[in-house]
Amino acid sequence: MATSTEETTAPAHGSDEGAEHGDGAGPGLSFLGGMVLGISGVIGLTLVVMMAWAPGPNRDVDSIIPFVGSLTVLEEGAAVDAEVSVRGFEFGYDPDEIRTAGRLELTLINEGQILHNIEFVNIPNFDLEAQAGQSATARVSMSSGKYIMFCSIPGHREAGMEASFEVE
Repeated sequence: MATSTEETTAPAHGSDEGAEHGDGAGPGLSFLGGMVLGISGVIGLTLVVMMAWAPGPNRDVDSIIPFVGSLTVLEEGAAVDAEVSVRGFEFGYDPDEIRTAGRLELTLINEGQILHNIEFVNIPNFDLEAQAGQSATARVSMSSGKYIMFCSIPGHREAGMEASFEVE
């Protein structure tokens, strides 16, 4: 009776051996598999991001893409349809939701201990600024739409100084 002393060993990790036998261990298939997984991951992440930013029952599309309106500063004493006073403080506005007519007198009352201001997203060249304990007023004409009002002093908007401002 003959006995065999021949040893069998498994192919080394990353070896080309076994690829021709269809066992899935070859580099060609693992590269393709990795590409499929990578592409699937990118598609999945894209879908998650899209769903997170999509309008839903608690998200208005206007909060995703800021309105681009117009604002014109009026001469002192110009006729207005409304007067709006906004209290500024560390770090917010009161009220934080405003609805008003388009020709208005806007007053910032700074009740805080530091400088605050009012600017609007996508409205250049408007900055209503008041030192601590002071107020500032401007007469303006704004086109109808929803605006985002914020304090542009570094760090203030990030700390919560932002409000919605709707002009009817």
